[in-house]
Amino acid sequence: MLRNRSPVGDGNYLPAIKLAEEALLLNKNGNCMLQLLFLTDGAPSDRPPRGFGRGMQGGVHVSPYHEQAIGSSIAFLARQFGSRLSVGAFAVGQNQFRTLQSIARTAQEYNCKVFLSRATLCVKDLSTAFMTMTSLLTATKTAATDVITNRQRTFRDIIREPRSSVKFYDMGDGHWTFYSSIDVTRAVFDKYAYEWVYPRYTFNHPQTVRIAVRDHIFGEGNERAVRRVREITSDGCVVGPALVGKESLFVEDSNDSKSFHKTFCKVQQLSQRMAAKFNKILVGLPGVERSSTPLISFLDCYVLLLNGAFGSGRGILVEKMLDPTKYKKWNTNDGYVNKKVFMQRRDEREFTEQDCSFSIDDIPQAFSHFTYIFSKRKYLVCDLQGVLSTESNEPLFELTDPVIHYSTMTDRGAYGRTDRGQQGIDDFFRSHKCSNLCHMLLRRWIPDPLDKQITHYENVPISEPIPSIASESEDEEELPKESKRVKTVRFVL
Repeated sequence: MLRNRSPVGDGNYLPAIKLAEEALLLNKNGNCMLQLLFLTDGAPSDRPPRGFGRGMQGGVHVSPYHEQAIGSSIAFLARQFGSRLSVGAFAVGQNQFRTLQSIARTAQEYNCKVFLSRATLCVKDLSTAFMTMTSLLTATKTAATDVITNRQRTFRDIIREPRSSVKFYDMGDGHWTFYSSIDVTRAVFDKYAYEWVYPRYTFNHPQTVRIAVRDHIFGEGNERAVRRVREITSDGCVVGPALVGKESLFVEDSNDSKSFHKTFCKVQQLSQRMAAKFNKILVGLPGVERSSTPLISFLDCYVLLLNGAFGSGRGILVEKMLDPTKYKKWNTNDGYVNKKVFMQRRDEREFTEQDCSFSIDDIPQAFSHFTYIFSKRKYLVCDLQGVLSTESNEPLFELTDPVIHYSTMTDRGAYGRTDRGQQGIDDFFRSHKCSNLCHMLLRRWIPDPLDKQITHYENVPISEPIPSIASESEDEEELPKESKRVKTVRFVL
């Protein structure tokens, strides 16, 4: 009987969100975080205002009202709090959960942490749901804690915009700040001289006379906020590729932007050097074709100093904008590995050209594994995120914001707050499952497999299948009858 009864009064969705909004507006502390948890049957009973839906064919429909009203309230909170806001919903019943799904979509547009679960009211399901929500809140608090001082850091007061609005540019909407060429200085970190250098040119396009920096951010990670940047000509036209500007999320870093950006430049450049070594080995593996195999690449970055040099102005790290609709994470710095991309592990110790198969998504995971081995187990590059670019003839992984875990405590400070040392390395390998590509990269292959000095011959009965790597016959000793000579290639252990 209870399942068929209608609600006797208004629901609690909008009043609860309104109370959370009032509480947050009273708390001006920059390290305040919020978690909203909805335990519901998925069918809000909040009544729409009088007159809503008048004239609609088929009568008044309350679902659009719930999605619009509740979604707007969530968007208001998400614009101010972003990743500090965690939204979770534990839904039971057979409803369509349109309102909950609308809440999740809205929160994700502003980079909030979202958890949506449909289950029964059994103890196990409830326990899993609340443990997941607790993990989300713990992860947010950990990201806001300084690893050196163990003190809570203060978030900057920044307004967010939805990620879906990134592709639209309206320079006259009043939410852009413009800087002329005399107010901007370009700085590039020299990885060899280990110092900042200042090129003669400031902008990428020769006709650029100023830049436009978006007041709102559309993305954020554990350390940095991301906003749009464009180059402008004297005619007011946008030129050059779309760019992004990155800066710290925290107030404590605003006074030393030089050291803050230096760390990220160094990490990204070291990751690119490892990528060059990885790519060289990858294209040399048997059966790998460059035209269809994407390589690893990290974006080039530089710093634009606005209104003066370091110490007297604001510095933002600038790089190419990646397509937000194609953006993907292959692994993170806390041990998460995208397990959906893995193939079944093989037990063979030797691989022929037929055996050496791997998927495209195996490449980033194998790269992280490769960096640990190639660095002689000193560090590991992870938190691989970006897009798989297929615009050119040769596909390419365009990655940004990598993280380096250094195994010892001696040099950990040089790689930033995201460096979790040996614990981060252990977490990665606890989740990582080696693919065929990992096994191939860990072997030293014969450089010239057709060299007579290092080619191994086997006598294989005609009845047995012949390996795919075969060659035409050569004038050598006579083979026994009922057998055929086959040339095989071996790797060196």
